[in-house]
Amino acid sequence: MIYTGRFTAKYENAVKVAISVGKPKWENGYDAKVDALAPYGILNKYPLGLQKVKYKEKLEKIGAESIKDLMNKLEKKFEGKDVILCCWEDLRKPNQQCHRRWLADWLEEKTGFLIPEKDFEKTKKQTIKKVENLKLL
Repeated sequence: MIYTGRFTAKYENAVKVAISVGKPKWENGYDAKVDALAPYGILNKYPLGLQKVKYKEKLEKIGAESIKDLMNKLEKKFEGKDVILCCWEDLRKPNQQCHRRWLADWLEEKTGFLIPEKDFEKTKKQTIKKVENLKLL
């Protein structure tokens, strides 16, 4: 399955695909990259709301079906593992936004292709486990 996430998180049975302008310099920071989805020339050049507009314009130029095809190719290439589209922002922090979620939301709106945030999946599982443990007390 395809997810979004961050470089600094640890994910089991997953490959990290960089879609960011900057890439990790540490060993094993990412397994592949897709520069076409990086927000080159957009981040820190415009106010946040306009960054989102400009990034969506970039996605429109690439095309929703082309991006959906790319997602399917990534799933095939790394079959049996989760594919995490990565950049730097920690979206668990309040008021954080990131182009990886703009991409995911845009692609779902255009094609129905769902890309959840992996960090939210982990948080959800941790919360369920805590609740289950409380029931045992």
